[in-house]
Amino acid sequence: MATLKMEVHGLAEMLAGLERLGQDMTGALDDVVNATGLELRGDIIKRYQRGPASGRTYRKYKPNRTHQASAPGQAPMTDTGRLQGGTLFKKDGPASVRVFNAIEYAAALEYGSTNGRGRIAPRPAWRPAIEKMRPKYEKRINDAIAEAVRRAT
Repeated sequence: MATLKMEVHGLAEMLAGLERLGQDMTGALDDVVNATGLELRGDIIKRYQRGPASGRTYRKYKPNRTHQASAPGQAPMTDTGRLQGGTLFKKDGPASVRVFNAIEYAAALEYGSTNGRGRIAPRPAWRPAIEKMRPKYEKRINDAIAEAVRRAT
């Protein structure tokens, strides 16, 4: 009868290394998620502030001003600053953040809606910002994993 015996030498060291890797990975992924969430929030706010805006021009009062609106398909152009001020970042836990808008009409502008005065065509800022951020986020995740593995070995 043939017998085969296998042993892992250095098992304790390997398990300690894997535990360190897990801690390093959690911290690295937390950093990536935080940085990406903050950058996403900043990009959305820039889209509100910088346009382009090629929609109607309005004369507004209280305060007296002229406002160049966005056209359908363009990010909503800021007028009062409420939309950009309502774009918030909140850390929910390890490697978890939320970027959201607390203003009630933000979703209606992003996706379009029907209100009492007619239809509002979508004026997306979030979806283009997310699509722009996606490859950067994926690269950051891959780089963080590779760096944590490199440090652990």
